[in-house]
Amino acid sequence: TYEHLRAKEEILTACWDAGWNAVPEVKGDNWIADVVASRDTQNVVFEIQISGIAWQEIKGRHQSYKNAGLSDFWFFRSIPRIPEREFGHG
Repeated sequence: TYEHLRAKEEILTACWDAGWNAVPEVKGDNWIADVVASRDTQNVVFEIQISGIAWQEIKGRHQSYKNAGLSDFWFFRSIPRIPEREFGHG
């Protein structure tokens, strides 16, 4: 959507302005990140979630990024419902 593309553009611009190398739509093992930014030894993923998403999907993607040595940061239109049993676990 336009909103999603615009958010990616804003994140890319902010990363570049801050001196980071940033690339959209990076493919890894079983994942595609909206934006991956790197500087020195730091590598981060930015995910923009406009539509609804299940908590289990977020957890799965987070684990994939973690396994790839990436920190992930998420931007949500609306915060997903997190099961109460999940608070403080992961």
